[in-house]
Amino acid sequence: PHQRPSCHVRSSLSLAPVPYEVRWAHQHVLLHYCLCRLCGPSPESGSSPNADNRDHLLLFKHQPVYTLDRSASEEHLSFLS
Repeated sequence: PHQRPSCHVRSSLSLAPVPYEVRWAHQHVLLHYCLCRLCGPSPESGSSPNADNRDHLLLFKHQPVYTLDRSASEEHLSFLS
């Protein structure tokens, strides 16, 4: 039997905005968790690899931020002048 893919949705849209750095850290913790699950069983849980291989959709509110590519510099921020 073919299993349909599933997606775990985490939402806090009804709550007050949280600082961007907090949500960024949350994403990194979740990424680390997912990578560990893909790499092999957890000694403490005994679970098999890919036991929870669902995608994750994170819906959070945070204050507006500007994102720049790694090669960007302050010269690219023309609105500061």
